[in-house]
Amino acid sequence: MAISERDITMLLVAFEKAWNQGDLEKACEVYSEDASFIGNMGYVRGKERILDRYRKTYPDKFSMGNLALEILEFRSHI
Repeated sequence: MAISERDITMLLVAFEKAWNQGDLEKACEVYSEDASFIGNMGYVRGKERILDRYRKTYPDKFSMGNLALEILEFRSHI
């Protein structure tokens, strides 16, 4: 199933909005169950493990800062 540019944009907007409200659980709703994340603390696989990492790294809204995402380019692998 192909995902449209609109779908991706809506997903990123939802993540950004939830993040900026300090709602980690809502932000992580955009991840699939087998999502992967690579950050300063290494590699994590799985939506729940990513959320756990976020909870440890960002214990409150202040520590999360303000997120602004910008889509620079869309690419198709079709």
